[in-house]
Amino acid sequence: MLAGLRRGLLSGPVDIRPAAEGSRLTFRPETAVYYVQTQAVMVLLFAVAGGLLTALWPFFPQLLAVAPFGAVVALGGWFLVVSRLRTSGPDDFLKAVAAREDGPS
Repeated sequence: MLAGLRRGLLSGPVDIRPAAEGSRLTFRPETAVYYVQTQAVMVLLFAVAGGLLTALWPFFPQLLAVAPFGAVVALGGWFLVVSRLRTSGPDDFLKAVAAREDGPS
């Protein structure tokens, strides 16, 4: 499973029952184990530091020299992580299986 900055494993029983058009698959999630993607969190922490440099230069004029670098780091980190965020769960998996079954052989 993918859930933003987290990845994990979802487990539970699967029931297969006959239906008019074939079979009906039912998944009931029981346990979920998630972990945080530490690389993405570290990139976001660097982006926060860059954002702070950018936001604090009006109060500390000596930071004006590094304020553009801070803005680039903040925006770069944000877009690097946000562009890679995805969400995928058991519903998406089951839809992909159904679409493959419905498609041409």
